[in-house]
Parts: sequence; structure tokens; C-alpha cells
Amino acid sequence: MKKYLLPEKFIYLWWLIPISLIGFNFWLSGLSWEEIREGLSWVRNIPQSTNFKLRHILQYGPLAALTAHACRRTTRLSLNQCLIVGLIVSSLSGAFEELHQSFIPGRIAAVKDIGFNVVGAAVGVVLYYFFSNWHLKRSSRANKGVQL
Repeated sequence: MKKYLLPEKFIYLWWLIPISLIGFNFWLSGLSWEEIREGLSWVRNIPQSTNFKLRHILQYGPLAALTAHACRRTTRLSLNQCLIVGLIVSSLSGAFEELHQSFIPGRIAAVKDIGFNVVGAAVGVVLYYFFSNWHLKRSSRANKGVQL
């Protein structure tokens, strides 16, 4: 039996954050670059070149990690299975958002960007994997009475 932080009837609220991020990313992909620069001026400060797109990694890494976390908290899937769910959901979200961009004036959809989305998702699930293992070891030590 899993131990939940939320009452069982509210357990699916764990999905609220990843779904909200998908909606936010979809909204962003529907804006022109001018609208993004005017409305979200902090985006200009994120380094971006044609060879390395940090924005994509910053968008899809957290999405993948939060999706894997929601999966872990609400299903009986193993950690590895939830990591795959996080990677797939985040990567597909990125691919659909690139497709969406192809219909927006002033935006360009690129297969290379989909690759950066997948890289970002992979970074997110790898970091989540290490955090989960660290947290598991830390909590098992605390349960044994070992001082950290």
C-alpha cells in the first residue's frame, strides 16, 4: 500500500502541475517571438544558439521529471516505467508543440528543436532518477535511526 501525502480522493492532483506545464508550453508555442519577448522579457536572458538551445531543455526537463513523479505517486508502475512515461509524455508534448508552431506566423518548427526537447526530457528523467534514489537511501537511513 502506498503512502500518500494527499487524501486518496485527491491523489490525481499530482498531475495538475505537469498538465499545467503542457498547457503553458502549448500557449507559448502559439505566440510570435515578438509577443514572447515583449510579454516574457526574462526569456531573452536564457542563452540560445542554433547549436545549443537551453530553453528547450529548461522547458522539457522539468516537465519530464514532474510527469515521472506524478506517475510514481498515482500508479503502481516501477520507477523505471514512470521514467519512460515521463520521457514519452514530455517528448510527445514537445513534438506536438513544434507542429503547432508551424502554423504560427513568425515561428518556425524544426526537427532539431524536437531533438532538444527529447534531450531536455532525458535530462529531466535522469535527474529525477538520481533524486529518487538519493531520497530513498536518505529515508531508509532515517528509518533505521542513522543520523545524517
